[in-house]
Amino acid sequence: MAEHDVFRRASLAYLAGMGPASLLWQYVKYGLDDVELPPPEIAARLVHALLHHPRTAVAPREAAHGRKVQQWMKEEWAERGWTLPPTPLDDLPPTEPLAVTYKTYLGWGRGRSLDDGVTLLESDGITHNTTGMTTWSGAAVLAEWTTENPEVLAGRRVLELGAGAGFTAAVFLTTPHERFAPPRAYTATDCNHHVLALLHHNLHLNLSAKPPTCKELASFQQEMIRALAAEVDDDSDEVKPWAPPHEERHPGGATVGGDTCDNGQYMI
Repeated sequence: MAEHDVFRRASLAYLAGMGPASLLWQYVKYGLDDVELPPPEIAARLVHALLHHPRTAVAPREAAHGRKVQQWMKEEWAERGWTLPPTPLDDLPPTEPLAVTYKTYLGWGRGRSLDDGVTLLESDGITHNTTGMTTWSGAAVLAEWTTENPEVLAGRRVLELGAGAGFTAAVFLTTPHERFAPPRAYTATDCNHHVLALLHHNLHLNLSAKPPTCKELASFQQEMIRALAAEVDDDSDEVKPWAPPHEERHPGGATVGGDTCDNGQYMI
């Protein structure tokens, strides 16, 4: 594996919140032996790829995930008989995993550049009686199909059922299509009130002309964590109401982001 691919894959895995057992980290693991640099420099380059990627500072990153990566590095360096020097990962506080975290999927949307991607606040799996708070592989398949076949949706009114955390919508609506018009409108739907809150937030984060600041994202994340904690023992299947922030409501009851897809609209 080429040297730059090792660090690129590390960025991909870290920003997407993937655990050390994932396939991407396995590529990194076996690619380390092909890097022709002293072990301390490999460590420095690897940590730089994680903490100083252009998209890392876009949103708060979970300390617990960073500590897992730190532990993985310690094990990999020890396995090779290398000495791991101190890194900024050592300074991360010992915290429990959060209920929802920001993940950036590099190479999706925005021209498919590996220096950019879509960022979503989501859970790590099924929680609170819904599958909609996390990104599944099916969303990636649909996103890939829509971006590779933009003529199918050009100028149309699009309705996405079960949009979940918003991966497909965020990818398609941020991918430039120079030869085809955008959809006239894109309506993303779901039913769980927590899912709708994440969906609204994530589309605003990725499609707004003035995206929220990292501080604002951290504030919303804490609000979501408190809301989820308040219902941790609620196993009811009741569908609860949800409403977007008042200033962003559409007269018809949907949330609209005007001019978000080159004079088109998205709705929730």
